[in-house]
Amino acid sequence: MRLRNVIDCIIVYMHSILKRFKSSLNINFFFNLPTLIVLCLFFFIPLFIVIKISVSESIFALPPYKQIVDNIGNQLLQITINLHNYYKLFTESIYKIAILNSFKIAILSTAVTAIIGYWMTYKISKFSNNLKYLFITLISILLWMPFLIRIYSWSNILSANGIVNSCLLKIGIIDKPLQILGTYSIVWITNVICYIPFMILPIFSSLEKIDKTYIKAAYNLGASPITAFLKITLPLTKDGVITGCILVFTATMGEFIVPEILGGSNVITLGKVLWMEFFNNTDWPMACCMAIAIICMIMVSTTLFEQIFKKSKQ
Repeated sequence: MRLRNVIDCIIVYMHSILKRFKSSLNINFFFNLPTLIVLCLFFFIPLFIVIKISVSESIFALPPYKQIVDNIGNQLLQITINLHNYYKLFTESIYKIAILNSFKIAILSTAVTAIIGYWMTYKISKFSNNLKYLFITLISILLWMPFLIRIYSWSNILSANGIVNSCLLKIGIIDKPLQILGTYSIVWITNVICYIPFMILPIFSSLEKIDKTYIKAAYNLGASPITAFLKITLPLTKDGVITGCILVFTATMGEFIVPEILGGSNVITLGKVLWMEFFNNTDWPMACCMAIAIICMIMVSTTLFEQIFKKSKQ
């Protein structure tokens, strides 16, 4: 009985402590603590390191940049921040061309992917349950295949001796092989082909959530299929469209593999210039500066896109 009384006293005492500090103690913080730890370890700390390197100065050493904090003696620290890399990013022609080309390719890839992806998903949603989920599974299989293998496959198909040119030559449509590779067009077309699953899956999820009685009610009120689509289906699937657009735009904005393999030296993008600065020139500060610029441009673009979407929704 004494042990039970002691336990009861401890429970009452702990309860009083929690009740006393209830206003200042947030239990949700402890549940969110693992998430905060993961974000700090794998996002905030690496991002801080990249920002720190981007404002340093490139030198011939290992690591190839100066530390921004130096001990100058007498318990004094000197902080040197170099913003020249950010100045070069928006003044030198190669970086301006890379930024403009990346924006063009990303916007065009996203727009075409949204149009084709929505049309494909809308047609798939009209099939029977077994058939439409079979199509979605086949589309998802594309994501299981390594991305690099897919790009090299397209490189072989579209090369001068590839299947496309061989078929066109045999049919007699062309007299000599077409120069398909090494152009900006093939870069954004390949982006559409490779990233269209990221557009189809969110749109399909939105289409599946639509209550079919809304569309039947529109038909009963005399609405045509086009009117029902524009007034009901399209507004209810905007969340899926904006999710797909953000995924595709984010991936294509900093894309490196597609421009490098299919675009060659004729195509200049941020991803290629960043790789060149990091590995060829060993200019880590400039490469980190470009990485920060890509992150900022993606954040600004997606924020503007979300704001436009919210205004159109009101």
